[in-house]
Amino acid sequence: MLLVVALVRPQQVLAFHLPTIALLLVSPFAGFACILLEYLIGVLLLFLRTRKLVTSVAVHSIYSTVSRIGIKDIFSVLALVVGEELILRQLLYKLLATDFAMALWSVISLCTAAYAINHLAFGISSVISKLASGLLYVLLFYVSGMSIGVVIVAHATQNLVLLFLSRARS
Repeated sequence: MLLVVALVRPQQVLAFHLPTIALLLVSPFAGFACILLEYLIGVLLLFLRTRKLVTSVAVHSIYSTVSRIGIKDIFSVLALVVGEELILRQLLYKLLATDFAMALWSVISLCTAAYAINHLAFGISSVISKLASGLLYVLLFYVSGMSIGVVIVAHATQNLVLLFLSRARS
């Protein structure tokens, strides 16, 4: 899908704005913040479901299929992050804001929802927790002046930390 859009509308997919150094330095902290937000939402959802405070951490099993992290694992995570961000952040944002001339709050809401729904395979709890990180990522994209690189660094930080955490328990 990304390749087709890049061929038809390269300016929407291949337009990169150079982020400021300050934003690039802050973006990994946004990735850590997303881990914390999703964890807290998960704890809250479990509490609402069971009426028990469950605070133990378990990284999703998709990250821990093998005990060692290989270069292929890292590149896979990075490729997925770049694809998700180019499609669900940059392309969708620009499509909604430019082609459909939607209001900023609508664009932010729809990009957030699309990101969350993209994680439906992990369950409804994951979708709910991804609303928070999706909102944080789209706001980071907006605040950075539409610099997708900043969001890619934040998202990659989140996913790589989760990858390393999943193997630390093996």
